[in-house]
Amino acid sequence: YDVAKIRAYWSRRPAAIAKRSGSLLADVMGWVLALLLDIQTGKVEKNSVERARQLKDIIAKQGPAFVKVGQAVAIRPDLLPPAYLEALQTLLDGVKPFSSVEARELIRQELGKPLEDVFEDVSAFEEPVAAASIGQVYKARLKATKVMEKEQGDWGMDVAVKVQRPAILEVVTLDLLVIRSVLESLASLPKEGPLGQIQQGAEGFLPVLDVAAERFLEELDFGLEASNASRFEADMNSVPFVRGTIKVPHVFRSCSTRKVLTQEWVAGRKLTEIEASNTNKETREKLVETLLNSYMVQFLETGFLHADPHPGNFLLEDNGRLCILDYGMMTTISEEQRIAFVEYIAHLSAKEYDKTLGDLVNLGFVPPELANDPVSRSIVTDALNAQQSSRVGELSEKLDDLAKQYPLSLPPYFVLILRAFGTLEGLGLSVDSNYAIVDECFPYIARRLLSDDSPRMRAALRSFVY
Repeated sequence: YDVAKIRAYWSRRPAAIAKRSGSLLADVMGWVLALLLDIQTGKVEKNSVERARQLKDIIAKQGPAFVKVGQAVAIRPDLLPPAYLEALQTLLDGVKPFSSVEARELIRQELGKPLEDVFEDVSAFEEPVAAASIGQVYKARLKATKVMEKEQGDWGMDVAVKVQRPAILEVVTLDLLVIRSVLESLASLPKEGPLGQIQQGAEGFLPVLDVAAERFLEELDFGLEASNASRFEADMNSVPFVRGTIKVPHVFRSCSTRKVLTQEWVAGRKLTEIEASNTNKETREKLVETLLNSYMVQFLETGFLHADPHPGNFLLEDNGRLCILDYGMMTTISEEQRIAFVEYIAHLSAKEYDKTLGDLVNLGFVPPELANDPVSRSIVTDALNAQQSSRVGELSEKLDDLAKQYPLSLPPYFVLILRAFGTLEGLGLSVDSNYAIVDECFPYIARRLLSDDSPRMRAALRSFVY
């Protein structure tokens, strides 16, 4: 993601920028005028639910880039009021499937051979089984050629073929440039007066946009997704604690490129189906346990986290294994961040509140200069550790309140962690109304403390136990 290169590319196409900007302006102007009227008449809070709903509808209409940015902002309680967070969390793209004729031609070009040479029945590519903003998926069956025989294992030959939407890179980069230009204009407004709130909001959105844009463009590289899936599979198999409980669909490398991804077809029930069905409590509890085990291993041991944990990306196989889909959005958590998080929990549980501020500096929440100022240190330490919560949703709200009062920031990697664990907690609450994921994490943190002999972990263990 290079803003300068994107700007340079589209600066040679001013007509395209003008057309897209005009289209966006026509869609959003009514909403902007209504919001300005709310500000002038003091009705911002009163009308926030309706304005949030209107904004969600406008964003959904604009296409994949806007939807992705909206989804990224929807998990930032430090940037948006509750009504907007709630509305944008239900944001889905309304993009229709593209022509299967185009899809077949793209597959042929990418693989460099006719579809008949690779797949048993080309009619499988008449209609997609799923479609989204980036591309669409077909269910097909590979031919038993010599090349395929080399890749064949216990996964069979039925495959899911994901095909990238034509010209998606141009569509996305143009929209990202338009969004950034709008935010830059708003961020240049006066900081004082009635427009000050809009100026501050736009200024805060810019780094969020850049993170979301970088990750979105990474998702357009199916080769990277294939590598992510292979790495994740190796990670899950390397830890005895979760080995055999997690399924990662095999990637057929010889039939995959940057724009076509061919993976093993996995049969199972999506979480959305399980949540809507009468699946027994025992099965639900086991599913929650398996998910939590997997994510704690990702978070505390491997440091490679699946960062797109919406219910549609999880399948429960008949044999009880949990299949995790879609490896386009991953985040890496450094060893230092993992250790700092364990130290923070240990110091928190021991009520060693003065030490937690240093942990938050290591985690990227608090600037070092704040931790070194005695007065600020005392104020923020008291605030951070008052009214401790064991619910992810309550934690997000608390971080929102603190960010408005103190110079705190949510690091991009932690935003994705909150999103992942918020989804897990939602599933847990569907089984047990008293479920609190922070409490459920303590046994795994204790396990990490007991299995690590490093000096920092030994010190954290002493805090945790004594």
